[in-house]
Amino acid sequence: ALSNTYNKLGLGVEVTFGTGVVSGEINSDSFNLGSLLLPDQHFGEILEQQGDVFNKDFSGILGLAYPTMSAYDSTPVFDSIISHKLLDKNIMTFYYSYNEAEDGQITFGYIDNSKYTGDIKYYDVIDKYYWTIEMSDIRLNGTSLGICTKEHKCKAVIDTGTSLITGPTDELKKLLSKIPVDNDCKGYDEAPNLEFVFGDEDVYEMKPEEYMIKTSGKKEQCRALMMPLDVDEPHGPLWIFGDAFMQKYYTVFDRDNDRIGLALAKHQKKRIAYAENDDE
Repeated sequence: ALSNTYNKLGLGVEVTFGTGVVSGEINSDSFNLGSLLLPDQHFGEILEQQGDVFNKDFSGILGLAYPTMSAYDSTPVFDSIISHKLLDKNIMTFYYSYNEAEDGQITFGYIDNSKYTGDIKYYDVIDKYYWTIEMSDIRLNGTSLGICTKEHKCKAVIDTGTSLITGPTDELKKLLSKIPVDNDCKGYDEAPNLEFVFGDEDVYEMKPEEYMIKTSGKKEQCRALMMPLDVDEPHGPLWIFGDAFMQKYYTVFDRDNDRIGLALAKHQKKRIAYAENDDE
């Protein structure tokens, strides 16, 4: 049954994902996000699905990027929160746990100082579409790969909707060719640290066990938590830093100042190594 605040707008919409296509309508209803109430929120109502985009584990996506991305100039959820002045600070933060049995955390309006260590360093958004900042270098054990330079910086998107780290095909191939680890994990113990540089000289390091997944079954397998993805201009080409990166770095998305904050996340428990069943 429809809610008594539901309003059918009937604007057709179709969205293509990596795993299929969903289509439906833009309609509106009152919407609660925790204690926040938005009385007339436009949303995409899925009426048809091709492929396996959404399943029983989750039923949709809450878009938190900039309003330039929205269909029909609809006001996205966080912009509705801003327009209704529901928060003291128009910020949201993300903390990812290492393991499924532990809770992660999303906050709206405040920073939880218990979830990170050291200082939060901020980087200005340079393209208000995705949450895009500048990346000035990519290094392996401190040696620059020449993919990004201070003269020709790369675009980097911090994105909760992406699981891995993605890069333009040619640039990612160049990076992976310099990591001497085979699919059978030969060379794993000699794998270098991967370093992404934001700002002038802020290095965000990922150790081999943080940018690769090592599975143990009948035989060991190693694969990088990275994939090629080519995004066209004007918003691309770009690198996307998804959950694999955000597990290590607590992230603040600040709409008051159009900037992203990063700090080393604080984890109480170590990561549980992933192991496949022997019979698979």
